[in-house]
Amino acid sequence: MATTNQETPFSADSLLVRWLASPRLRRQGSILIATLLMLLLLSFLRWNFDLQPLEASLLAENFDFEPYLFGVAFQELLVPIVLLFLFSRTPLFRRLVTSEKREPADTLKLILALIVLQLLFGLYRFGFTRFLDGSQVSFGFFFVIVAGLLGGWPAGLILGLFSFVLMGGMDILLFHTAETANLSFADILFDYFLFRPRVLGAIWLGTVIGLWAELLGARRYLPANALRMAIVAEVSIVAFAMLSEWGAEWYVTILLPNLVITSLALIFFVMTAQSVQAEAGRQQADQARLELAQAELALTQAKLTALRAQINPHFLFNSINTIRYFVRTDPETARELLGHLSEIFQRSLQAGDLVPLQDEISYARAYLALEQARLDERLQVIWTNMAPELLDHEVPTLFLQPIVENAVVHGLATQEEGGRLHIIINRSLNDLIIQVQDDGAGFDPGELARWRESGQREIDPAGKKRESIGLRNIDERLRTLYGPTYGLIIQSEIGSGSTVIIKLPLEPEGHAYPDR
Repeated sequence: MATTNQETPFSADSLLVRWLASPRLRRQGSILIATLLMLLLLSFLRWNFDLQPLEASLLAENFDFEPYLFGVAFQELLVPIVLLFLFSRTPLFRRLVTSEKREPADTLKLILALIVLQLLFGLYRFGFTRFLDGSQVSFGFFFVIVAGLLGGWPAGLILGLFSFVLMGGMDILLFHTAETANLSFADILFDYFLFRPRVLGAIWLGTVIGLWAELLGARRYLPANALRMAIVAEVSIVAFAMLSEWGAEWYVTILLPNLVITSLALIFFVMTAQSVQAEAGRQQADQARLELAQAELALTQAKLTALRAQINPHFLFNSINTIRYFVRTDPETARELLGHLSEIFQRSLQAGDLVPLQDEISYARAYLALEQARLDERLQVIWTNMAPELLDHEVPTLFLQPIVENAVVHGLATQEEGGRLHIIINRSLNDLIIQVQDDGAGFDPGELARWRESGQREIDPAGKKRESIGLRNIDERLRTLYGPTYGLIIQSEIGSGSTVIIKLPLEPEGHAYPDR
């Protein structure tokens, strides 16, 4: 029987495919490979040059708390902290910590910016070290950690290579005396670059921190993860030094101050990044609220435009028939009614959001004149103006006539005997109060509450559904313009009529009046 070669779930090929297909596994594997390569290189140097690792007894003797070294480490790292804080105020930093998808151009700008900052830091350390007669406490790779944290492993690797060259060059300038001036290039390469894990380790550190940050994603800016990165960075460099470098006792001595100061500095940096993210979130929320307010205003304007264009076809048909009747029986009245109808057409086409109160009253009077001509004695209208000084006060256009129309069409015209409409204009302190009262059919107050809560456009008076002409639109419009304390107050009972109270402010300060 022929056998088929089936790939087992744990074959080398399947593991390789899974590793290549998973970004997380690739990054984890890359961290492992980079660490193994670093250890192999240090082991080769140790074996080839017969270097002896630091003994455990010396490790215990040199690991101690020295306040002076803490002060020196703080002074050395103070400059990169200040430089990074200034960098955090730039739009580039904001994009780096807030954007989910990073543009290659931003990564390149980040690398160039950090190279400049690392160079400034290197010059500062050089001068600071010369002033202290050759004593260096910090390892000088703080910007390498930041590069990996912000830009991932490519930025970390490039900053690591730059720091490798920069720190090795600084050591040559600091420690290359006349006695060693005749060293060959190979001797300089080994003595000042390869034999110094804090120099060589910058390449490893930038790559590993970058891969680690990519694994963490948005969690890279958590203080706990920043603390872990600082511990890994400081302890790893000291461990590498113990494996291969002469004078590794000094690295053990400065481990504790470096560990504390670097951890605090990195935590401060990620908290700065979190602050920028929070500020960006607040700005986005404010922008969203602004866009929502603009959309609501646009909707209100659209509703107003629709309201202007809306002339009830039944009203138009009834008005024309009424005018035709009076043309035969009373031409003078017909002429007056034509004037009122013309005014209604003109107002429906008129631009502007604010009009004098007198114009709004005139528009409502024109409508009521046509309805009174049609309904005759079935419609009685009473106007009571207790604040004539407010006739020139500007009010939103088309807020009164739709309410009057609603009262006539749905409150009074449906009754065989008709009814009375009373419009009262008054002033209450700094508010304009207009009441539209009718003794018509009325409707259930519970239905009104459900209408307000659900936002539906129908109210059910006396058990019969009908459309509420513009009431909701007017209420929303007034509340949008003046705030929740203004708008419509509707009171009604079945069989007892309805009252619509319109409340508008007289003082423009603090209210979103539209442009006229």
